Amino acid sequence: MFVSKFFSFKKVFNIYFSSKVMCLFCLLFIIKHNGQTYTLSELEGIMKNYKSKGEYEEAIKFNLDVLKEYKKDNYSHGIITTNIYIGNLLASVNEYGKSLSYLNEAKKEMAKTEDPILYSKLYNEYGRDYFLLKLYKQSNEKLNIAISYANKIPDSNQREHLLTDNYLWKWSNFDQLDKVDSLYVMQSRLLKLEPRPLVYIKIAERYIKEKKNLDSAEYYLKKSIELNASKKYALDNDALVLMNLGKLHMIKGEYAESLDYYFKSLSISQKIKNQEYEKETYSELSKVYNLLNNKEKSEEYYKKYSFLNDSTNDREKRALYTIVNELGVKEKDNHVYLFFVTMVVILALTGYVTYVIHKRKNKFGFSENSLDSIEEIKDKIHEYESFSEIIKMAEEGNPFFLTSFKKLYPDFHEKLKSHCSGLTEHDIKFCIYLRLNLNAKQILQYENITLRAIETKKYRLKKKLELSSDVKLSSWILEL
Repeated sequence: MFVSKFFSFKKVFNIYFSSKVMCLFCLLFIIKHNGQTYTLSELEGIMKNYKSKGEYEEAIKFNLDVLKEYKKDNYSHGIITTNIYIGNLLASVNEYGKSLSYLNEAKKEMAKTEDPILYSKLYNEYGRDYFLLKLYKQSNEKLNIAISYANKIPDSNQREHLLTDNYLWKWSNFDQLDKVDSLYVMQSRLLKLEPRPLVYIKIAERYIKEKKNLDSAEYYLKKSIELNASKKYALDNDALVLMNLGKLHMIKGEYAESLDYYFKSLSISQKIKNQEYEKETYSELSKVYNLLNNKEKSEEYYKKYSFLNDSTNDREKRALYTIVNELGVKEKDNHVYLFFVTMVVILALTGYVTYVIHKRKNKFGFSENSLDSIEEIKDKIHEYESFSEIIKMAEEGNPFFLTSFKKLYPDFHEKLKSHCSGLTEHDIKFCIYLRLNLNAKQILQYENITLRAIETKKYRLKKKLELSSDVKLSSWILEL
């Protein structure tokens, strides 16, 4: 009987042990193949969660893992979606060149689908990247393609969601291009679609920029905060709304409140590694401390702004090379393509082939003005290179320094002279140093003068230019 019980116990133990091993194996399998367990809607929810917490780097790693699994399964929609997400996240942390590379990978995979949602998302991200690289016209071209695809989406909620994304970036482009009428068209359209915190923030920004209707600006910022609290939106919105509250209180002369909002915004910007917001906040902090006559703090934050500005300029330059290479190849391909089309039309005497090819060209966003785009971007790269060359000439004390600067920025010299015709050559040279974003340490090295002499020079220049005491000379020159 004892033996019988022993074997019975052993049998139960074996079954128990086997089930535990099987459960552990299943768990390991699920963990190992976690990319296969996510549908695209689940992936979107996970992305929103990461962005609401500001965990961009973690989100990039997660999407890279999921992308590997989708590639193993040869799942095109998944490969496209994760590449678009990774591109979006990389742009959010200022890695524009890498962002464009992932978007291009998504674009290659697009030949396998006709899904207007994916096309609209992809071209929206291209539009966003181009905006961040200050290519506003090219950005609008990409966004127009995205909008055309969004309008083909049958589901009204998805359609409105993507139209909102695209109209927001077009609004930003029109703002930078100073096309006010077009800007208000976008605002009108957005207010009829789904409410977003960013819509209210942008309305408030306009009032703050124009320094009017400040009560309305505060009202829209509060609406944005309320909406942001009710839903999970990206943490970028919090940083942006706090920054604008800082600007609002600075205009009102409430400097303590302004500093409080700026530092809260800065904390979020640093957490999410958004250097564009961080850079802008440093610039604003420098302005507030200058208004408080705290020159030391003002200079400290201005130096931080300058350092980040140089860093982001380098990233932009690398990304612009990526765009030039892409458009250059496309233009070359287009010439071959057009030659082939011409031959077919001549031989076949039919417009049908032309129609099909034109349709395909539109599908992939080929621009008839791509050569113009290449030249415009090359000009921008040339400006970066010329800027670096002028800095080098200043360091070396090159006698052609002033001449070279005037060639690169011909309007600056004229605008400066229009404010004060009595400026000496040395005054202009000092103003150019400030226009080049050189700090006090660099200027005293190049000119072999003391820090006190620099402050005296700034004071005298402000008097010559008839600037009020609350205006920071370096900021005024940069905006000239």
